[in-house]
Parts: sequence; structure tokens; C-alpha cells
Amino acid sequence: MGWKIPDSINVGRAYLYLVCFIGMILTVIGAIEVLNVLLKVYVYPPPTYGSYPHYEYGFVRGLAQIIVGVPLWAYHWYKLGKQE
Repeated sequence: MGWKIPDSINVGRAYLYLVCFIGMILTVIGAIEVLNVLLKVYVYPPPTYGSYPHYEYGFVRGLAQIIVGVPLWAYHWYKLGKQE
């Protein structure tokens, strides 16, 4: 028993799957980062003394990853669906 590669997978299809995977990973990491910042700000707020930590950088970075990852994944997934 070994790995069997289907005959229908070619270089173009492998590229589309790879880019879909990258877009999905970007989206998941961005969503985790946004949720992490939201939890730190609203559920576990920092103490009132001292300087307030800057969470906006993590929030904006996560939001940017979601904004890039979702269309990247959706477009290539749509192209894969049309090839079927």
C-alpha cells in the first residue's frame, strides 16, 4: 500500500490547490490573531496602572491577512470548481 497519485492532477491543478491552501492558512492565522486581540482587550483587559499595551498592530495585521487570504482562497477555489 502506497500513495497513488490520480491521473487528473497536473501542474496547473496542483498550483491551484497550493494557492488555495496558502489563502486558507492566511485566513485562519489572521482570524486567530484578530480573536486573540479581541480577547485580550475585552475579556482579559490589562490592569489600569502603567502604560496601555498597543494591540492595534496585531489587530490590523490579522485583519490584513483575512482581507488578502479570503479572496485569494475564494478565487482559486472557484477556478478549481470550474475545472471539474
